[in-house]
Amino acid sequence: MTTNPDFNYVPEDQKAIDARLDNWSRYVAVKSPSWISPIWKLGKSNGRQWHEPEFRPACDVLDGMVMETAVYKLPELHRAAIRWAYVYKHHPARFCQQHGITKVSLGQVIADGRRMLINRRV
Repeated sequence: MTTNPDFNYVPEDQKAIDARLDNWSRYVAVKSPSWISPIWKLGKSNGRQWHEPEFRPACDVLDGMVMETAVYKLPELHRAAIRWAYVYKHHPARFCQQHGITKVSLGQVIADGRRMLINRRV
């Protein structure tokens, strides 16, 4: 029986690239669902009358573009794993089944992908 790895664990030497990948995930994230009618995209919710506005961290667009280029140049499995870990975030068993790897090796592939980005001095 295999144990489930902690996919949120980041080694100390990979914290800087993890922060840049978090920024990159905000840069590439889809902003609004495609099923929303264009007429409602411009509307503003009245919920702000009762709730405090939620401030989100700003996205560094230039660094996001640099990271997108660097992630794109990774080998296919590492690129898919990094995108899974930072952007898509669906169930790990689904990713593992699609790519034919185990959950333990998925954690290792994610760490290796971050290490490749560090070694490329992105």
